[in-house]
Amino acid sequence: MNCLKEKNFKNKVSSDLTKSIDNSLMTENIEKNIKEIKREFDRNPRDEYTIIKCADRLNKLNQPKIALNILKRTYNLKNHSLDFYRLCGDTMFKLNDLESAIEQYEIFLHHDNKNPLLLNRMGNIYEMKYDNTFDKKYLDIAIQYFTKAFNLENNRLYLKNLVICFGKIGDTKTHRELFKKLLDCNPTAGDLWDYSCSNFRYGDFEESFKYIDYRFLKENPIYYPKINKPLWNLKEDISNKTLLVHTEQGFGDTFMFSRFLKKVKDKAKKVIFVTQKNTYRLIKNSFLDFEIYPDDIDLTSFDFDYHIPLMTLIKLWDFEGNTLNQYLKVKENDIEEFKNKFLDNKKLNIGISYYGTENNAFKYRNVDLVEFEPINNLKNVQLYSFQYGDKLKDEFKIQENNMGIINLSKHFKDFYDTAAAVCAMDLIITSDNVLLNLAGALGKKTYALMNAYSEYRWYKLQGDNIGWYKSVKPFVASEMNGWKQIFNKVVNNIGE
Repeated sequence: MNCLKEKNFKNKVSSDLTKSIDNSLMTENIEKNIKEIKREFDRNPRDEYTIIKCADRLNKLNQPKIALNILKRTYNLKNHSLDFYRLCGDTMFKLNDLESAIEQYEIFLHHDNKNPLLLNRMGNIYEMKYDNTFDKKYLDIAIQYFTKAFNLENNRLYLKNLVICFGKIGDTKTHRELFKKLLDCNPTAGDLWDYSCSNFRYGDFEESFKYIDYRFLKENPIYYPKINKPLWNLKEDISNKTLLVHTEQGFGDTFMFSRFLKKVKDKAKKVIFVTQKNTYRLIKNSFLDFEIYPDDIDLTSFDFDYHIPLMTLIKLWDFEGNTLNQYLKVKENDIEEFKNKFLDNKKLNIGISYYGTENNAFKYRNVDLVEFEPINNLKNVQLYSFQYGDKLKDEFKIQENNMGIINLSKHFKDFYDTAAAVCAMDLIITSDNVLLNLAGALGKKTYALMNAYSEYRWYKLQGDNIGWYKSVKPFVASEMNGWKQIFNKVVNNIGE
């Protein structure tokens, strides 16, 4: 068997193991474990079993740089075992050096191509390469590896990976067929929540709602406070009771799902809604018939009989009348005050937002600011950026300034101020982020920039509205990150 190729490993990290250890200490427990591993390694520095054991332990301690230093000590050894190459691949994978990981795994698979765990890992890597580039050839390769792994072992993890990939590639039929199969393969709570989301995406709401509560049972559950009162099941008569509705998830979710508060108004004697502090002023102004409190309040400070998470109210869905024009409200004088202070009434004032998350799983929702150039170049158009806080990176500030885009975030104390600015605009153009939901709930004319693969809740992406909001028109890319075509359409629509 060939030795590791030194060109793939040199200069990855310092060769000084002691220095690596010193720089990698995070807790006393980790320090103790690393020192024990170093002593074990020093006793048998040329024994492959010891090398593999020590490097594997270091990887489990999330110390791949130190593990790599141990593996580098074995360049001059010959006849490495397959476990050695597997471990080298694991280490490079942890270091996000995908090409080197592929090379080491391929050496293993050249000698043993029936290892489902490694085939699955290769699928993971090629799926990551797709997520980084949106090049479909990588997704095709990932599907091949996941299929080989699943054919060798009927494992729910391999099947789940296939489900995800067929969803990303847009093969709806296969995606849904495999998801049904996953339900018979010992699914986790996370699988069942994802199944709920998948069915919602395709408009099968009845099936989706059967599994929607698994969001609180999955491995990384949606946060919801512990409340020592009964959970309302949507069926029990509460006409003489007080119901507490509590927000969950993000700001966009609050804006989207707060529409359902009116669904419970006539079902309970009194309804109390607890929402995020930053949304409190806007929600309070919009739902005058409800008691509204910010989420930093002590829930034991007032009386109620039942509680329910906000999103669960979606089960009261009105299939015919769901698409609404406006249900969040701002006082007219506040809108006019914002216009007079900050906007040029001689121009078409367009509010934009383009970045919502750094999470790799959702980065397809972001749009590069440079894509807005065709709109920015239109005569008598002024763009205003709604990027704020950690969503306004230094590089964005520079780019916005260079393009002559005016950032409004310094004028926003909370979402009420943001909402007033939204209402003051002539048009909102935004990617899939909180501004889309805020503008839609305010009934503001909005163009939604949607990638070819979108988040599950956007079940309707055809026609003049996006399903949830009458005032929001979807513009959908025909391929991932195919923004040029989208912005050409947007420019034409502005011209009309």
